Amino acid sequence: FDLKSVIRQVAAIYKPLAAESGIGFSLILDDSLKDGYIGDGERIKQILNNLLSNSLKFTKAGKI
Repeated sequence: FDLKSVIRQVAAIYKPLAAESGIGFSLILDDSLKDGYIGDGERIKQILNNLLSNSLKFTKAGKI
């Protein structure tokens, strides 16, 4: 799976939600991330969704 693509997909969901809450959101991907990883991309997406959801839930001010 393409890790960069998975990260961008999840970030695209949470960036507008962060903006609605008045929380800054930035995504910086390191150039050293490779394109092809072997594994369960959907599971990684689920983990990232959980992390970002909790970040929004528990961040009252600032940015994620």
